[in-house]
Amino acid sequence: MKPRVVRRGLEMFSNLAPRVSAPRVSTALGLSPSERQIRAGMADGLTNKAIAARLGLSAHTTDDSARAIHAKLNVNTRGGAAVKAMRDRLI
Repeated sequence: MKPRVVRRGLEMFSNLAPRVSAPRVSTALGLSPSERQIRAGMADGLTNKAIAARLGLSAHTTDDSARAIHAKLNVNTRGGAAVKAMRDRLI
């Protein structure tokens, strides 16, 4: 899925979600601090290569972390990870 498509979907769903104050529970999902940074880059619509450049990591490390994030969130795609993160108030 293209980053701009994910970004547009997030914008559409964010308008539908009720505005309530909910705790951020990313630690409950077992995401490491670096995985949380990578997840934030994914939510910003960045490619793994762009996230790697932003964080000073190798593209291989970012790819591996993205796979780990998908596994921990029990999703198969970046879009699925973004929707799951929004639903769980992680972003």
